[in-house]
Amino acid sequence: WVETLAPYIQHIHLNDCDGVSDSHLALGCGVLNIPEFFELLKRYNINTPLLIEVKGIDNQKKSLHYLRNHGILEKTL
Repeated sequence: WVETLAPYIQHIHLNDCDGVSDSHLALGCGVLNIPEFFELLKRYNINTPLLIEVKGIDNQKKSLHYLRNHGILEKTL
């Protein structure tokens, strides 16, 4: 879907899920391949605001930690 919608994507809400429902899990705690998603964003030159849409401050921290550990987010941020 990224390839098809790339010209129209202006904002992204991202969370992980259990593969069944939109459970708003912390990044890396579900079934989605988050690094591959970010590679698709690079491949199709999608540079838009991204909101990490998870439940609670602990899951926000887990998500940031995941992004840093996978080289997706610079450690200085």
